[in-house]
This record gives sequence, structure tokens and C-alpha cells, in this order.
Amino acid sequence: LSAVRKNGDPLKVSVSLSNVVLDGVNYSAAVISNAQMIATSEANILRELAEKDALTGLVNRVFLSKTIQNHMDENGVFTMLFLDLNKFKPINDEFGHGMGDHILIQVAKRLCGHIRTGDCVARIGGDEFVLLIKNLDQCSRIRSLCEEIAHSISMPITCSGNTLNVGVSIGAAIF
Repeated sequence: LSAVRKNGDPLKVSVSLSNVVLDGVNYSAAVISNAQMIATSEANILRELAEKDALTGLVNRVFLSKTIQNHMDENGVFTMLFLDLNKFKPINDEFGHGMGDHILIQVAKRLCGHIRTGDCVARIGGDEFVLLIKNLDQCSRIRSLCEEIAHSISMPITCSGNTLNVGVSIGAAIF
């Protein structure tokens, strides 16, 4: 339906009617909603579902691809670090997927501690992550960052009375 705001601007609304019985008396109840606001909220929720990893809250491969394309279009310098966890599958197999999920969440948090505003951490697969770091093209700084990340990831993770360790293999590419 269409309505008009106080200032005269058009407004799309949806109306939902229901019969309500209170103390034996029938009433009709109407709920009028701003249809545009609902559509915008739904679109935002769908976009977030499409671009976020549900387990870790990191962005996923879809969002990462868009971010890479944007940086390339801007002709900006950036480095991508590709990370694959070591010793993850045996943990998942021996302790179960709940423990594996806990490990992935902790790793995601640790990775987020190594980026700045404007950088990006994505989970692109089971135990695979990518860090996209803007304005980083010095090999010595990249090496140092990889060492910091490897050290951070290798720190013990405790869950349900178990203390576990994973390692990480890191590859780097500069654009």
C-alpha cells in the first residue's frame, strides 16, 4: 500500500490485519509497517549472511573477492597472506568438530589482532584463512608479520580441559 508522510513524501507500507478476542469481545488489530525499512533490513541481513563466515564471524571468500577487486581497481599496494592450519585435522578427528570449531574461533580472534583498520581477515575454507593487508610491500616487514602470526597461532588453546596446539603454514603474495 501507499501512504503519505507528514511532509508529503510517499511512503510504502504493509498492513497486517488480525482478529483478537479479549474477554469475549472481538477486536480487529492492524499493524502498519514501513515496507521500505523492512526490505532494507532484510537485504542487509541477506548480504551479511552471504559475506560472513557463520562460525568465526570473519568475512568469507565472497567478500574477500570483492575487497581484492576494489584494491586492484584503486591501484593500491597490498599483501595477501594465505594461511593453512597444521595439525588441525587430527584434532578434529580425535576431539570432535566442537573442539575443531573452538580452535577455528580462537585462531580467528588471534588473526584479527594482527590487522589494522582497512585490512581484512577472511576464512576461505575449513582451516584456511587469508589476510589482506593494505600498503605493505616490504619483504622484511612481511616476514616479521608472518613470524608474529605463526607465534600467535602456535600458542596453546585450552577447551574442555584439553590444551591443544596447532601450527600454521603461511604463503605471501604482494600486489
